[in-house]
Amino acid sequence: MPARYGFFAMVLSVVYVFGLISPGMDSPGRLTGTLDSLYGF
Repeated sequence: MPARYGFFAMVLSVVYVFGLISPGMDSPGRLTGTLDSLYGF
């Protein structure tokens, strides 16, 4: 498997974990809410 896929999977898992531990986030908004807070979208 190319290295970029492993890196992408690692980034997704980190974002997901941050979504899980972020306070005040409901289940549907975990991923997008975390991305919003990280990148200010």
